Amino acid sequence: MSITVTLHIYSGRPDPRWTLSAEQEKALTAALARGEAGVQGAARPPKGLGYRGFTIRTATKGVRPSRLHLHDRLLARAPGDVLGLPDHGTERWLLDSAGPAVSDAARAAVLRALDRLETSPPPSPDLLGAPPYDPGVWNDDPDVMENNNCYNYANNLITNSFAQPGRGSGAIFTDFDCTDVGDASERDGQVPTDDPDQDPEDGQIICLVIWPDEDFHWYRKDDDGMWSHKPGSTEATNLDASGNVIDSPETCDRGDYTVLCGYYLCDPDVVTID
Repeated sequence: MSITVTLHIYSGRPDPRWTLSAEQEKALTAALARGEAGVQGAARPPKGLGYRGFTIRTATKGVRPSRLHLHDRLLARAPGDVLGLPDHGTERWLLDSAGPAVSDAARAAVLRALDRLETSPPPSPDLLGAPPYDPGVWNDDPDVMENNNCYNYANNLITNSFAQPGRGSGAIFTDFDCTDVGDASERDGQVPTDDPDQDPEDGQIICLVIWPDEDFHWYRKDDDGMWSHKPGSTEATNLDASGNVIDSPETCDRGDYTVLCGYYLCDPDVVTID
């Protein structure tokens, strides 16, 4: 097994990255075991400049690599799956493990940030409204990118099954039209809404569009009020077919997906997709 750690601290230059020794790998595994397992939610990555947490990549021969993100006591293992740690000790330990890979100035900046976080209330591991636009979760791992589609992305759930509306609830759609795909999605737990501008406490607003008789597609409203999507097995993006940022599925360039079916409230903790 090989564990590589990246400290997210810079903007213009590459972030520091280092590989743990076998002894350090055991210590990290033990530290993570102190967490509260099975916590469901979405750890919001911090915005702006400064300390933005650690990415932990684990590679084992013959096993698909895993990618974890740790910041302010929350370890995001996958969209909708968070491990809650009791304190900032693991973050401080990871910083120490870097050795000369992290400069004195960067080390001091992280320690100041952790000192501030120590005095703030513990972050909630519950789902906090819409997810952030974080395409790396979907794009960095080729297997994740290839095996998850627009429906996975809209639901913010990685199933690696190229999820299809209705399959998770036992009755997949049969026709590429708003009624059939929409009904199948409702069976999965999507709730129709006429208000795409609402800011739900749990989950996010998603939008279904149709390429008549040919295909379906979903968009997702992120926590910044803008929209993003993942076209099939390609990269998640916040750009439309003309390369413009998506501020509304109604006005963006949707290509051949000419029929806008409507909006749904999606709670990843409630829906069942496959």
